[in-house]
Amino acid sequence: MFSKIFIFITLLFSIAVAQSSDVRDTIKAVAHNRFEVPEKRPILLRNVLRVDYSAELLDAQKNKIRDIKTFTQSPSEEDFKTEVRGGRGTTLTLVIHEEIGDVGTYYVRLKLRAQSELGSKSDEALYMIIIDYPSMASAPQIEPNYFYGDAEAFSIATQEFTDPSKYSYSIKTQSGEVVEEANGSVVRLNSLLQKSSNVGKSFVVTALYAGQPFSFKDISTGTIKEAKWQFNLLKPERLDEINAWVKLDDPAEEWLLSPTNFKSKVFRYLYTSRRANTFITATPEIKGLKVTSDPPEFLKSFSSRVGTPWLEVIIEPNENYLDYLGTVGSERVTITVSFSTKFEKKEFKYKADLIR
Repeated sequence: MFSKIFIFITLLFSIAVAQSSDVRDTIKAVAHNRFEVPEKRPILLRNVLRVDYSAELLDAQKNKIRDIKTFTQSPSEEDFKTEVRGGRGTTLTLVIHEEIGDVGTYYVRLKLRAQSELGSKSDEALYMIIIDYPSMASAPQIEPNYFYGDAEAFSIATQEFTDPSKYSYSIKTQSGEVVEEANGSVVRLNSLLQKSSNVGKSFVVTALYAGQPFSFKDISTGTIKEAKWQFNLLKPERLDEINAWVKLDDPAEEWLLSPTNFKSKVFRYLYTSRRANTFITATPEIKGLKVTSDPPEFLKSFSSRVGTPWLEVIIEPNENYLDYLGTVGSERVTITVSFSTKFEKKEFKYKADLIR
């Protein structure tokens, strides 16, 4: 008899059965991350016939915020009933599970009533919970401005948020229009940066964990930062061109060229920009392509195609004009190429002294 009383009373005391104003343990966790109470080992009850328990989440002043609903009990309620059938006590373990979204100091209050073969006892246990920010070894370095055709990817993973399936992010315009939503801990901006209709817009990337935005501690600086980044998409800096002709205003008095050479037939165009040490290219998307020549008899037809990554405008000389050119030896010809892109209207004038 003495042994049974000793076990029951001693083990009830050992589960954190303190006065309601005393803190049994201090548990440190991060926002939006699940933690357990107790932290190191479960509450242990031996020789019990019945257990009733409840838990509350309290604020820093010990005011109730909400009831806690998630517990792990072993054996389960059904198995426990089976084991104590016949009036014989058994051993039970209990763990509380909780998750808090805001940084700060909280308390978990456990209320417990246990009955053994020899009687019952009711007690409370209080645990202090300190919620901090998750941390990143180095915060992503996002540029304030990107150029059309650019590429960028960065990680939003923290050291404490260890479930990769819970990461996601959203990209919105500054006006709040959702542009993209995706799962994963790596934000990829390539498709957005390479879409011409996005040029001139401002965007906001928001990182989420378990569906919630979060802030983090930058370990390299010790500062707290919101996992949110803003950037602008700018039009390309310039449109480069390559061809065998010279500009109409070039001072060269003579520029000899064979019109049957393929290099003389191709005019290449490419958008280029430079961001820090990054060279960015983008193929122009054009409409309204027009090519004319002087004399007009020189040009038979023209077309365009996308190279890698240049836009190529290809001209075809008129065979009759080439025959004529063979009789005169050489002749000055000018070419005018014009088109519109998503960002501007362009016109280029070239000259050459054609020989056959």
